[in-house]
Amino acid sequence: MSTPQVRPSRYENVLRKHGHSTHGFSESLADAAVRARSTVTCDGNHEMHLRDVTAGVIAPVLVSFVFWTLHRAREQGINRLYFLSRDGQILHHIATRLAAETPAMHCDTRYLYVSRQSLGRACLSAGAVDDDWIWSDTSASTGEQMLERIGTSLSDASVLLSDAEIRAFKHQPVTDAVKQTIKKRILPALSNHSGQSGTPHGGFALDYLRQEGVGQDAPTGLVDVGWKGSIHAMINHIAETNALRDDPLWGGFFGLVPSDHGFASCREAFFFDVTRGDGEDPLRPGSSIYGLMEAFCAADHGTVIGYRCDADGRVVPVLEPTWGRRMEAWGLDVVTATVDTFIDAFTFDGEFGRVYQALRTPLAEIITRFWRDPTVEEANAFGQFPRELGQGDEIHSEPFAMSYRWRDVLAFAKHGREADKARGHHYTWHEGSMAITSPLVQHAIRAVLRSGRTVKRCAEVFSRRWDTASRIR
Repeated sequence: MSTPQVRPSRYENVLRKHGHSTHGFSESLADAAVRARSTVTCDGNHEMHLRDVTAGVIAPVLVSFVFWTLHRAREQGINRLYFLSRDGQILHHIATRLAAETPAMHCDTRYLYVSRQSLGRACLSAGAVDDDWIWSDTSASTGEQMLERIGTSLSDASVLLSDAEIRAFKHQPVTDAVKQTIKKRILPALSNHSGQSGTPHGGFALDYLRQEGVGQDAPTGLVDVGWKGSIHAMINHIAETNALRDDPLWGGFFGLVPSDHGFASCREAFFFDVTRGDGEDPLRPGSSIYGLMEAFCAADHGTVIGYRCDADGRVVPVLEPTWGRRMEAWGLDVVTATVDTFIDAFTFDGEFGRVYQALRTPLAEIITRFWRDPTVEEANAFGQFPRELGQGDEIHSEPFAMSYRWRDVLAFAKHGREADKARGHHYTWHEGSMAITSPLVQHAIRAVLRSGRTVKRCAEVFSRRWDTASRIR
């Protein structure tokens, strides 16, 4: 297949530079990126730049991860892989294509509709699993949304609550009193009820796992992006408690960080595993790769709220209804088409076992270049991705990148790099936001960040005097 004569992108140059150390694998990625970038048709600048980011960064990273997953499955005699929703949707799509086109990597690949919320009730009823997953990322949640996360609702829990407590569950952020109410009164009540069947939001999880054959008939693995392995642990715990299988299911991840969820010994990661001191998050310190990879793996459907039985008696997922429209508006179809074209052009006949550790270096470099130093066009296109903040059925999101205004300069003077959180923007892509900000405001923000503590002290004094003056008036 001839490669179109187009000017190489900075990401393709990086991949080619490391061609020798990766035994040609990264060069094959670069060739596929050129093909995808030069042949996928787009409607307007937004789609064009989204395509180019996908060809140069998203597709090389995801195809490499999936290639490793299939390679490790083959080495361990695993012939069935479940890709966990929602991050696993595009990974499953890639795996199905690669396994079909590379006979040596053939594997039964399946997509499993699961979430912490949909498995929560069954897991709680099974008992003895760590509940740290319940309390993570609550800064943008209400108590009502936390109840949805564990597979129940404020309406169902209201019999345990006073009117004042019900009102407190609607406030954001979640208070310590609400967390204690959930921990000491609501979780024990849920644990006393079976998670095998019931309401759409709380039940049928075990029935669904059995229906999909999880852990049955074949050596099986679970694949997810990361990071603490909570869903991997939940599925293993449910399977173990309900005798779906005797030994734990293997878990393949892009990256892993320490957790107390259990089953860590049967998890391994492609890119970094902080627990084992293997590799590192290329975006640390500062931001993290977590939100970026979740955006790279965007799905066309909302989170799995729970399960229900359809007219034929099959257990089907109940999905949050608005996410698909958001992804369509952002341009997910362009991302998928570019990934497909990339796979069409990608070929590698070498031994991957000699490659994947060396491959981390060029992948880390393209990820870092994109995240730390985006072009204005990249920041405009990718920055429109709607990063989710809420939990459960009530989804709140904000764009990854939002241009700063003059009023934000004071926030940076007062809070430093924590200014985004202080402004209520919990997951802002700072470098992307800076790229689409006017040059004068950019210079002012950089100046106050360089000035550091002195400017911060002055800003605090100014804020106190402003508040005093406002009260006097």
